[in-house]
Amino acid sequence: MHVCREKIGDGTLLTSIWDNTNGTVNLYFYHQYDKTIQFNIKEELAKGNHILKIDSLFPKNTEFKKLASYQIPHNNDALRLFLVFCGLFFAMSSIYFFVNYIKNRKTNKFNSIKLLLIPFGFILFYYMYVLNTTVNIFYFASPYKSSLNPIISITSYLPFVLLVIIIPLIRFNFKLIQEKLWNTFALMILSLNSFLYLILIGFFVYWRFYFNF
Repeated sequence: MHVCREKIGDGTLLTSIWDNTNGTVNLYFYHQYDKTIQFNIKEELAKGNHILKIDSLFPKNTEFKKLASYQIPHNNDALRLFLVFCGLFFAMSSIYFFVNYIKNRKTNKFNSIKLLLIPFGFILFYYMYVLNTTVNIFYFASPYKSSLNPIISITSYLPFVLLVIIIPLIRFNFKLIQEKLWNTFALMILSLNSFLYLILIGFFVYWRFYFNF
């Protein structure tokens, strides 16, 4: 028996069948049970401590190659740092929009929109933390359901929220720029938020947060 998940095909990496009578072990690699390599246990122990690169012992495995090339924050430091940057930026944006809202609550047109941006930035800050600390999100079916933390399960719907709001947000962003309704720095912060949302949506598509096939 073995595990092979639908989303990216990960699951049982190695399967071994031990023959204690003859002192051998048959090794199978990543869901390919028509190919095996047999080891003599006494001979292997006689070699002392040594390491074998298992995938190189077997014929090319397309399914494993797909898994090995799958990039997530837990195997790609650049992605991890990007999500950390996004999280910090979203949190700082929320603080800025809160201060900006207080200062301009009576004079700035569309100032009330900031009341939505403030909590949303903090929510995304938490979601960036979740993505950096919960590896199962990237391998199990979407939206991900956590048996230990229902809050994480709820955050799994954030990619869908971003997908719904991105077009209205970008249109609103352009309107503010064209009519110069906010100060330049506020427009820059909003525009960078929109840009990061677009990049994140691209990663969410790659990570199959919207579909599982």
